[in-house]
Amino acid sequence: MSDQLGLTFPIVADSGAALAKSFGVHDAANDIAWPSVFIVDENGLVAWSNVASSYVYEKRPTAQQLLEALTTLRSSK
Repeated sequence: MSDQLGLTFPIVADSGAALAKSFGVHDAANDIAWPSVFIVDENGLVAWSNVASSYVYEKRPTAQQLLEALTTLRSSK
């Protein structure tokens, strides 16, 4: 799908919740992931994250916050 959209980064679908479990945001009792956003660097390390404190994701990161995190990641190379 990344190719179809002309993106230079992968898009991930997490069927089976393997990624949610590895990032520590999987609620096994309800078989659901906490709302979250992760920016992963080229080495596979989490460079930035935002994880909701409940299933109600009221404080989603803004586009500006995401752009700032990406800019910081790029400038740290």
